Amino acid sequence: MLLVLHLVGKLNGEYASIAALPVSAASISSFDNYPDFEGHKHLIGKLLTRELYDQLKGLKTHSGCTLDRCMQGGVDNYDFSVGCAMGDEESYTLFGDVMYSVIEGRHVGYKRTDIHKSDLDPSKLIGGDLDPQLCRLD
Repeated sequence: MLLVLHLVGKLNGEYASIAALPVSAASISSFDNYPDFEGHKHLIGKLLTRELYDQLKGLKTHSGCTLDRCMQGGVDNYDFSVGCAMGDEESYTLFGDVMYSVIEGRHVGYKRTDIHKSDLDPSKLIGGDLDPQLCRLD
């Protein structure tokens, strides 16, 4: 499972998600120091403290994703609203202390302990008959 929260880099001059970047382009060496977020408008820059960065910067998921890789887009682009992306499913747990704060900030009211509610029972759908001219019904 891969959930990309925002665009995170450029590939041949075009913005691409972390999943679309080739490994060589997406492999970002760890920052020696806490990133300079001065003037940045995104959530990661507001929520990631130096202490939290120092705690998480050396961690790597089984697929090789680091915190630096997740937030490279926010470092490169001051106006991204979120400023980071989950590199893989394990990013949610390994970097959860900062990532869930970002998710809560972006989706006001959502908490780390919340579970997405879904009801896939089609009999509960509200609406009229579908127009066969506008959609395939097979």
